[in-house]
This record gives sequence, C-alpha cells and structure tokens, in this order.
Amino acid sequence: MFESEMSYFYSKLTLVNQVSPVQDLTFDYMTEQYRRKGYDVGDNLLVQLQLLMPSGEYNYLAYLLSDQNSLYIQYARYATDDVFDLVERKAFTNQSLLKTAHELYDFLQSHNTTYSRILPTGRLDLEKVNSTALREIVTNALVHNDYRKGGLPTFEEFTDRMEISSYGGLPNDVTPDDFFNGYSLPVNPQLIRVFRDLGLAESLGTGIRRVLHFYPRDIFLFSSNFLRVSLPFSSPEDLRKDGSGKPKTVLELLKSSPNLTIKELSLALGVSVSTVNREIARLSAEGALFRIGSKKTGYWNVEDSCDYSVAAETVKEYR
Repeated sequence: MFESEMSYFYSKLTLVNQVSPVQDLTFDYMTEQYRRKGYDVGDNLLVQLQLLMPSGEYNYLAYLLSDQNSLYIQYARYATDDVFDLVERKAFTNQSLLKTAHELYDFLQSHNTTYSRILPTGRLDLEKVNSTALREIVTNALVHNDYRKGGLPTFEEFTDRMEISSYGGLPNDVTPDDFFNGYSLPVNPQLIRVFRDLGLAESLGTGIRRVLHFYPRDIFLFSSNFLRVSLPFSSPEDLRKDGSGKPKTVLELLKSSPNLTIKELSLALGVSVSTVNREIARLSAEGALFRIGSKKTGYWNVEDSCDYSVAAETVKEYR
C-alpha cells in the first residue's frame, strides 16, 4: 500500500486503527476455535487477522476478540409486550466476542419453544422463531454493530416477539433495497472475516436473504443510528387451520417451516404423499418453490412473490 493510501486509511476510525483500551490481552478462545476448524495456528495469526497496529499495540479488533473483552452485551425478557415488567436479565461480558456469539446462539435457542401438533400418524413441529433466521440476525447484530462509538447490540424478548437491535444504522449511501438484496458496505470487514473463518457468518451477503426466506421485510426497522429486527413469535394455532376453516397450503407450511418432509406435509394437509409431490413439482416448475441443499439436510425456499391464493385453490381441488 502506498504511503498516501496508508495515511488515508489510518485517518478513518476503524476497529483496526483504533487502539485497544487494554494491552495485556490473550486469545485462548479464538485460537482454540481456529484449531477446531483445522487451521494451522502459528505465531503470525494475530498479524494475519490484523490485530496489531503499526506501533505494535493491539487494536480495538483485538480487544473484541480477546479473552479480556469487557463490553456488556445484554439480554432482557419481559412479562408482557412492553418493557415495564422485566422478569429476566443476562449479561455476556469478560470474554471474547466469539464466545459471546456461541453462548448467545445457545441461550436464545434454549428459549425457542417448539410447538407440536399430534396427528393420527405422526407429529408436526413448528418453532416459535425460525432458528435459521434467528442465528443470521444474531450474527448480523454482532458483526455489523458500530463498536467504534461505544454502541452495543441488545437482545430483548417479549411475549409476542424477539427484538434484536444494533448500533450504527445503514452505512452511508447504502439503501434498504441494497441491504435486502445482499449488498452492503460493512463497517467491520476484518471482524466479519474472523466470523466467516470460524463458520459463524455466511459470505457474500447471503445472511439477510436467508432471513427473507422465512420473514417479510417489515421485520426490519431502520433509523439514523440503529437497526432493529422484530421477529414475531409463532403460536400453536399456526399449526392448525386458518380462520376461514381452510387447510394451510404447501407454500404457507413451507414458508413457516421450510424443513418439513413430504410425509409431514401430507399429514398436515390431509392429502396423500403423491398429491404433495405433484403440487411441489408444479410449484417448482413455476419458480415459486425450490430446494436448497440435500434431501436430508436441506430446506425449501418459498419465493416472496408467489401467490398463496393459487396454492389454496389447488389444495381445495385435490382434497
């Protein structure tokens, strides 16, 4: 890098050119995670990850990833749909941001109730919050938060929703459409690199697009300084018929539960396996539905533009 470019780079406040408030740092948790992923962890790991400033001091990125990171990331649970009755609080602090990420995923998932509908020939399950989307949003809040100015992500659970907020809003010149289409100008690219190395984050901006497979855009609220995601909770009633008394459609079921098997779909709709297979073949041919991944570990993707009413008429026809 030329001297003028270096001067410009270090004139901008970033995680890699902001000095760590603590210099006596260790990285035991981070290095162990790299070893578990099969990386050959050598003496130059800290240099490769850009954790050192030209002066040799640790930078703020190093502080976030160190075992001495004392930032206070909080979870709160309320007894109602408002913030007046706090019933549980948990703090993640004095540990690497990587460890906080792992613990947050596990903790929030432990609160993620799975509702079941018992059928004569099997059971149909539905998570309170889609776990794939939840993981993506937690990751997004942690890696895209603007730590440079002291803001921190927060995690709040109400009776009807989960709200996850991060500080910083959208970067300059990035529009909501850019965001939803997976284009971004990340504030913390070096932090994202570490999360990707360790399998905690997707690449190429696919995380938000994965969330949109399960939820509409209006769960995202943008402001000048914050980004808040409000994940509505499913309920046991979502496993049953809708208010009109009609059965849910293939598309509606897969929108809320993309991991359902053909057999589970047939049980939920009260139709044969062959009927479900024909409907999936039709929807796939129309581009409204396609499979991502293998039969065993993959999931169904429902295009947001598909017309649920068409599928509803199809269900009426074959019942």
